[in-house]
Amino acid sequence: MRDKVVAMKQGLSTAVVGFAVLSTITAAGAAACVQIAAQDIPIGQIVFFRGICALPILLLCTRLDGPLCVSLSVNSPMKHLQRALIGCAGLTCFYVSISLLPLSLAVAVSYLVPTFVAVNEVSNSKWTSGFSLIATALVGLGGVALILGQHMAVDTIDARIGAGLACGVLGAVLTSAALIRVRALTKTDAPGAIAFYFSLACTILGLMTLSLGWSEFGTTVAVALAGCGLLSAISHVTLTQALARAGAAKVAPFDYLILVWTLGYQIFASGRSPTMAEIAGVAGVILAMQLPGALQRARSE
Repeated sequence: MRDKVVAMKQGLSTAVVGFAVLSTITAAGAAACVQIAAQDIPIGQIVFFRGICALPILLLCTRLDGPLCVSLSVNSPMKHLQRALIGCAGLTCFYVSISLLPLSLAVAVSYLVPTFVAVNEVSNSKWTSGFSLIATALVGLGGVALILGQHMAVDTIDARIGAGLACGVLGAVLTSAALIRVRALTKTDAPGAIAFYFSLACTILGLMTLSLGWSEFGTTVAVALAGCGLLSAISHVTLTQALARAGAAKVAPFDYLILVWTLGYQIFASGRSPTMAEIAGVAGVILAMQLPGALQRARSE
């Protein structure tokens, strides 16, 4: 019986890691698609297509959980509305920062999210391993800072970068608040329903920007918008599944992996070699991923 319990715990841990890592890969791909689309169309239009293109995938995933009338039913509609509004606002700020900053820099700023989540969870005693959590956040942020420093030479800071950084920080605050609410919602509602209503809110709110002026676009942007919706849907579902199996503070450190993927994409697209600071930064991110498990094993020995 004890062996079965251990195996179940190990399986759960594997599931959390798998969902969390897949979420970061697809989120990085979606961010790259946003940067491509943002060169030709406004952010509100991107938010709309991100939402509407994701809805069919989310409906399919939700249908696999059972009849839609059951899977999409919720216990707290107002909490879903609150989470959707906060999350959509955070998403919009993040998209604006992507349009104004180099992709890896925009993603690096978004790594304030795990720190904000960590501080909240420790302050509310939702995770007893406070030292592990804070250590993970600090190591991860250290790696991010090394990569961030590549873009932050004083003589390169201008109004565009300043606005992008401001939107990135605001987006991080809002996204942190949304993630904490997602964790609470997974206790009563299906992960698919949470992701579905968020994308529905993005679709509606994005459509409201039509009066501000939308732009025509070609095949490249169309593919980018479809990719953004598809990858965002997969990322959202897998992240919600991970949050349903573990606390937000335990899942948040995996977000650092998105920087690894986006930095790799940016280096591949530009054809340049990574700098030593970037390599050291990636090493710090990977170390942050391994730190909680290592500290937990050290305590158990």
